[in-house]
Amino acid sequence: DNQLRGRAGRQGDPGQSKFYLSLEDDLMRIFAGDRVKLLMERMGMPDNEPIEHPWVTKSVENAQKKVEERNFDIRKNVLEYDDVMNSQRKTVYDLRQQLLAGRYYPDIVDEEGKPTGERRDVKPRQEVIDDVLPKIGVFLGTHLEDPVLPHDSEGNPREITRDDFAPAKKEKSSKKSKKDGDGKAKETKAKTHKLTELEELRRLVYQGDRSGRFPGWGVVYDFTGKAEKVAEVYDDLAELVPLALTEQRERILDLMDRILSSMVEESCPANRPPEDWDWGSIFEGMKETFGIDLADDVAEFGDPESLAQHLFDLAEASYESKEKEIGLELILKVFRHIYLEELDRAWVDHLTDMEHLRDGIGLQGYGQKDPKQAYKKEGFNIFVQMVARVSSNVMSKLMTKVEVQRAEEEDEREMRELMRLAERARQATPRHEQALPPGAATNAAEATSDMAPLLSGEMECPCGSGKAFSKCHGAEDEEQPGAPA
Repeated sequence: DNQLRGRAGRQGDPGQSKFYLSLEDDLMRIFAGDRVKLLMERMGMPDNEPIEHPWVTKSVENAQKKVEERNFDIRKNVLEYDDVMNSQRKTVYDLRQQLLAGRYYPDIVDEEGKPTGERRDVKPRQEVIDDVLPKIGVFLGTHLEDPVLPHDSEGNPREITRDDFAPAKKEKSSKKSKKDGDGKAKETKAKTHKLTELEELRRLVYQGDRSGRFPGWGVVYDFTGKAEKVAEVYDDLAELVPLALTEQRERILDLMDRILSSMVEESCPANRPPEDWDWGSIFEGMKETFGIDLADDVAEFGDPESLAQHLFDLAEASYESKEKEIGLELILKVFRHIYLEELDRAWVDHLTDMEHLRDGIGLQGYGQKDPKQAYKKEGFNIFVQMVARVSSNVMSKLMTKVEVQRAEEEDEREMRELMRLAERARQATPRHEQALPPGAATNAAEATSDMAPLLSGEMECPCGSGKAFSKCHGAEDEEQPGAPA
């Protein structure tokens, strides 16, 4: 035992350790238990008699080495199985981390579509820059102790730029009348801006607010220690946000390209003529995944590459139309949410599938196959199918099932409904000092019953009686005014 040697007095002095093994111990029972026990019975040695001999010690050491080697092989075998899951887990966690951070680091692919390990450079789109910079200016300007307004003194709208946050330079007064008693020229203090609620700003940059005034860009930015460095924050966001939005948009297009390439590869084998291609799967896949109804003339394409490019152009045009309708920031937020939701659900199911595969992979040995190699191959195939399924589900939900309803439209619709119900009640029932025409009370009751969930007990009843709602049409078992007793 390496931990007990040289521990005498806890000072590192040479020490000795003596261990006693029972014949019923696993080590003795497996390697030499029966023989030693039979020898002791023949010699008439008592049970508590210690057996001490260099040969016995040497035999115990050899037995220990064999057991340790066997245990090491078992652990090594388990680690080889675990390495398969570790590599898959790293891939999924890296993807998830990029989605949470709002970034995308694509690899350059070779002619066969395999990643080369070199990162592809993604540059921010100019239209994204032009759209985001004014929003950054308004965002920072409205979160200062002394806000910078997006309009001039006459009320005309203007764009807030970096110059609005840069501190003014100190200038010395040249007029003698402005000198103080010591004869020194006074200096005008530079105006410095200061951001407020830094943690709230960090949240707004990442996820925005519910009103939609600040849509949120899905990127993480640390405002710590930068309350008075507004110009620096502006520069950082002006560089980070357009690049992150462009990268996230590029992820959608790359995902679209991979789905279409796989679809064309499976439906259009190179060794078959175009008339034998599975056009039904292509038409169905475009409808289910992208919500696109293909024209019949698409079957005239005889080259898989030109067909894939045509399908990508159609899918990209459909996405750009949806992006223009919803807005870039909002559609990317929806995309991240759908992707994370699908990825988490699929990963949990994948762990269960891999566990079932590992439980039964040992049977491959009966077929003269290496179980570890079979596990790696089958595990990779299951992982690829899981990734393809996630990609298809994400794109299908994004392109066919996303319906964004803006908060302003919802509020306006609710207000119109309230006004309609109030007008209906007002027309149905006159003021309490006027006489009730026949049937008016019944109409008022019907109108106010529609508004019951929207009214509290102390609010005035919309029927026009002047009474509280809880004492008028909101009262239980209330007798209708003007109704026969």
